[in-house]
Amino acid sequence: MPRPPRGRRTTVGAAILAVAILLTAAIWLEMRGARRFAVLLDAAPTGSDPVEALSAAGRARRLLFISDIPGSAAPDRLAGAVLERMVDGVGLDALVVGVGDDQQVWIDQYLRSDPEDASALVAHPASMGGAGSPLLELYRVVWRVNRKVGAARSVRIIAADIPASSRSHSLSPSQVVARSVERDAHMERIVDERIFAREPRARVMFLLDGLHTLRVPFVLRTAGATPVEVQPLAVRLSRREPREVWTVLVDAAPAGNVTAEIAAYSGTGAREVLRRGPGQQRSFELRAVESFGQASDWITVATRPGASVTLVPSSVLLSATVDAYVYLQN
Repeated sequence: MPRPPRGRRTTVGAAILAVAILLTAAIWLEMRGARRFAVLLDAAPTGSDPVEALSAAGRARRLLFISDIPGSAAPDRLAGAVLERMVDGVGLDALVVGVGDDQQVWIDQYLRSDPEDASALVAHPASMGGAGSPLLELYRVVWRVNRKVGAARSVRIIAADIPASSRSHSLSPSQVVARSVERDAHMERIVDERIFAREPRARVMFLLDGLHTLRVPFVLRTAGATPVEVQPLAVRLSRREPREVWTVLVDAAPAGNVTAEIAAYSGTGAREVLRRGPGQQRSFELRAVESFGQASDWITVATRPGASVTLVPSSVLLSATVDAYVYLQN
């Protein structure tokens, strides 16, 4: 049998070597992930039901932060189930969402409608979180429970973000960074004016992008702008009422690619390890503990090109960053 030309043998050998390298790298990464999250894998079977655990946290603390993930409906469904459980029990005064405060009028109009009429929301998609109306089902939960409990115990929805009309991807990097720094201060001001000015001891649920729910600051960097330190809303309120804030890091698969004006929470590195781990992982909640390691090994952030997020300090433990971790099987 004639031997193949030497050049062909070299090409085939190179291709086999490349495949072997890729497979070795994939196996190494998977083993490294399994080692990194070994404590979580061991603890997962003992985790609590997320709705029950978060409802209990909401009874014990007045300010419950649930991290949202752009493109995923799972955190919204979780928030709706917890909200219903809380309203039936200890009560809830307000739900704060990451929607521009210029959309408040349409949300209020919807909540006042009877029978239910979502036409004002549909005509203003930004009031429901933008494309795909991710918050509509959660709003409907609020509308239903308000009809059940009456005006005295009704839940208000507060749009706390900077006005939707002021956000644009056409802004320069320095302008986007500057506005990102302003967002949490703006949300704090809205919460003070629209909730705490009326009821200083209000019980509030926050469903916001996960970066706003962290208990530590982070540095935002992007090409063409000076790095800035951001003080998330959860940090700001924790300083004021350290015993009343409870933060929950929700891990759920986004429906598609997470897009960000500059940076947005997109889940954790633990999710794939859990999904590929032994057995079928159910949804669960676990208290964040020191043995979970550094937050930077967990939290993943989607950014625009050239941008990055670094927690302060960079070696901070996950247990110092959030109070609990929730894995949602979706």
